[in-house]
Amino acid sequence: MLRALTSSRCRNRGCIDSRFFVRFSILPSIVAALRGRATVAVTARDRTILWAKAAGRCSHPSCRKQLIKDGSLANEDVLVGEVAHIVAQNASGPRGKQDPPGGTRDCQANLILLCREHHTIIDQQPGRFPVAKLVQWKADHEAWVGSQLSPQDQFTGLATPTDKISERVYSTLLPVQHIPRFVCLAECTSSEAEIQRFLACSPLPPGVVTPFIVRGGKLMTFCDLDDEENPFVQIADPYSAEGTTRRIGGAIQTWTCRIA
Repeated sequence: MLRALTSSRCRNRGCIDSRFFVRFSILPSIVAALRGRATVAVTARDRTILWAKAAGRCSHPSCRKQLIKDGSLANEDVLVGEVAHIVAQNASGPRGKQDPPGGTRDCQANLILLCREHHTIIDQQPGRFPVAKLVQWKADHEAWVGSQLSPQDQFTGLATPTDKISERVYSTLLPVQHIPRFVCLAECTSSEAEIQRFLACSPLPPGVVTPFIVRGGKLMTFCDLDDEENPFVQIADPYSAEGTTRRIGGAIQTWTCRIA
């Protein structure tokens, strides 16, 4: 019949006191609590939904890099993307003191799929990437995925405008290389005349034009206003106009007209 060993006899026989396990098993929970970090992890279900909605691509509007590298007969496929928190898991992290989208920090609404480069950038520069901007990135990216994979659904939810405006249209004999597939809108306080004077002094490539109009305090153009190098960056700053940039149509492409 086996006898229970005392703590001292366990130590003498090379055993470890069971209290040792109790003490150290609760350390991770204590450390997490001291750091203000939630102990609930992102579920496999939410990760799967996020990867599916993003189509395995970076959600940064100027990246959209494929985040799955094909393997071979001897090697498995490699995931190079990262599930990033819009509001950090702990209050001291990037944007951590704000309310998370969806209500909880580890829910799918508070997650965005990014490549490693852009995950690092948004977390190290949280002032440039507020919550509203990242939420808009995610919504725009998932809408783009839907428009690419299901073109018949790309206009779902858009309402037919009721107000009609009559304007004179001027034609030109300049050759057009392609028709734009989208329009970008952003808040703008400058007049069309001021923007024209600004563009006249900007170092654009010879023969390249950037058509635009200003209506109702909004700049409308075919240029991607989220791009940090767009010609209107000093008119409608891509970071100060958080959540106000809207795209209508398909994939981003710069629309230009070159004089023959």
